Amino acid sequence: VEMLAGEGSWTENIANGQMRLSAPSFFQVNTKGAEILIDLVMDALDPQEDELAVDLYCGAGTFTLPLARRCDFVAAVEAYGPAVRDLRRNLEINKLDNVDVIGGDAVREFPDQDADVLVVDPPRAGLAPEAIDLIASTSARDVAYVSCDPATLARDLKRFVEEGTFSPVKITPVDLFPQTFHCETVVHLRRN
Repeated sequence: VEMLAGEGSWTENIANGQMRLSAPSFFQVNTKGAEILIDLVMDALDPQEDELAVDLYCGAGTFTLPLARRCDFVAAVEAYGPAVRDLRRNLEINKLDNVDVIGGDAVREFPDQDADVLVVDPPRAGLAPEAIDLIASTSARDVAYVSCDPATLARDLKRFVEEGTFSPVKITPVDLFPQTFHCETVVHLRRN
């Protein structure tokens, strides 16, 4: 990305905070819709102040920041360098110091800490089988799975059910892109 003019980043006011995003970072273009996703994730996880959260594929912090405001500690994993930099900047902007930002692949850099709650917002390809095994190995009571692809979501939910550790409790589609076929989905998974 080569900046020809301007700042090269912009500010979004979202979920009682601010996020600064650089041009290469991913962010939902529908901010009001993104706030609906945040509300659904927080309702599903109901994070408590003494709990540890894990946010896989965390990007610039869409779910990390709200989790950090409600939990004791958050381990946030992101592979894309510009998003990691944006996340660190967003934590500073929001004066949050209870997040361990882990740069790298979610499977290879899976946090050592054991989670009480866990959120995943993977790319369109969904979760690798190893990621599902790692999530199942935690003691997390609840998982929020945010998906942009119904086919990979269905595949991954089947894997969780076959694994026998988590089952879907609630599935909520969110129309972030009206008048298109695209649909975001938030799934609340609870430990069996």
